[in-house]
Amino acid sequence: MLSWLPDVATITVRPGWFADNYFAVLGQVVQFGVFGLPLGKGQNAPPSNEDIARVIVACLTDPGPHIGKAHRPTGPRLLAPTEIAEAMGKALGRKIRYQNVPMGMFLKAAASLGISEFVITQLYWFLQDYQQNAFGIGAPTETVQELTGGPPEDFETIAQRYVAVSPFAIRGLAGVMREVAGLAAVLLARTPDVSKLETRLGVRRISNFALAADSPAWRTTHAQQSSG
Repeated sequence: MLSWLPDVATITVRPGWFADNYFAVLGQVVQFGVFGLPLGKGQNAPPSNEDIARVIVACLTDPGPHIGKAHRPTGPRLLAPTEIAEAMGKALGRKIRYQNVPMGMFLKAAASLGISEFVITQLYWFLQDYQQNAFGIGAPTETVQELTGGPPEDFETIAQRYVAVSPFAIRGLAGVMREVAGLAAVLLARTPDVSKLETRLGVRRISNFALAADSPAWRTTHAQQSSG
């Protein structure tokens, strides 16, 4: 919509699913050896926060060549959820197994953590896009290399950095008790009714909606493996 405004120069940066998102479940990964999210078999070339920031800085410091373009920073290669789990395992020095969590269980977990209703409704659709491989379409790109002059970080490097600084990466009884308590809270939580949440939030219903991967218009603008 910003691009429709006269005399407004826009640059779009669309990273998709950040590498950072996977580490929301680092505690369960460390204590139970399970990487559990409702990702299906979708693929992603996850960009680090740092690479996303470098791309944005490049656009801000010399905006002229980027005006009117959409840049998609990604990591260097596509990864399936099992490969994400494997990379986490290498960073932790142990075997990690991927578990495709049912959407209902994930929503219960989100509710038990006090995540806002708005964010829960967004994640509900966002994760369905992931399951349909929307973040794998057109990835990886050369955006980070082209705009920053350096290669994008691989996921294993990103995982090693998170493991090195996160308090949730410490194995032990306290961590196990924390995660068990969290699991109990999930089991006791009610499954959010996304339809009711959207009605309460005043979200307008679109009768002929399509998920990203099912939309020819979306695929046209995202399937190209280029930065522009």
